[in-house]
Amino acid sequence: MENDRSTSHRKERRDQRPARRHLSDIQQRMLIWLQDELQRRTDANDGIPFPALVQAMRTDKLNVMTSLHQLMRKGLVAVTLPRGAWTRYIDLTGLGMAQAQDLTKKIPQTELPEKRRRSDKRERDMRKRDRRSRHRY
Repeated sequence: MENDRSTSHRKERRDQRPARRHLSDIQQRMLIWLQDELQRRTDANDGIPFPALVQAMRTDKLNVMTSLHQLMRKGLVAVTLPRGAWTRYIDLTGLGMAQAQDLTKKIPQTELPEKRRRSDKRERDMRKRDRRSRHRY
């Protein structure tokens, strides 16, 4: 009897408190970036185009898609495909906007990793020549 009372008490407490949402680093960056981008863009009626999100995250497209699906399941973002359009648009829900604001309070400045710049062919050829010229003597 005592055991039943304690488990029912735990269930009641669990139902009363809001569910904690664990977000990965990329999901946190996505929420913060979407919030900033929606505030910056005045013409973003439908949301932010998916290719812009992928480009901003500077990671694999599959990573972005998987994280986006998880955010959709948690109810933080909404994805729409306007009639006649080829590009999907991403928008924050009310819950997602609140979560993004909480994240910006906790993490004041999130830096996206720098995109590795591939050196152009001329620079690479000059480096090769320099290396070769050193080994001749």
